[in-house]
Amino acid sequence: MSDHEATMGDVMESVGALTETVGGISESIKELKGSVGELTESVGFIIGFIQEQLVTKSEHYDLKQEVKLCATKQELHEFKDEILTAIDNSTKSFVRLDHEQVALRGNSGRLEERVEKIEQHLGLAA
Repeated sequence: MSDHEATMGDVMESVGALTETVGGISESIKELKGSVGELTESVGFIIGFIQEQLVTKSEHYDLKQEVKLCATKQELHEFKDEILTAIDNSTKSFVRLDHEQVALRGNSGRLEERVEKIEQHLGLAA
């Protein structure tokens, strides 16, 4: 075998090896494209999720305004105390009125007895 044939054989062998390497690289690129496609799909899903779940600056401002309109826990406790105080005052007034009514019934009964005695004394009894 001549040097030329040996060199040509080496070149052909190198070309074959290079072809195999390029084929392997080509397969790796195909796999990489598939992975990039899956990654793109995942990123799209994440972006969609974020868009659905997060609020815009305008929505945040609107919510902030609504929260300002709501009573705080402290304000609710103060309001409850005011209501209970009003109920207590009303209850005291009703109790006082009830006692006054009982006293007035007693006075009315005594006055009726006195009027009857006066009527009998004057001869006006019915």
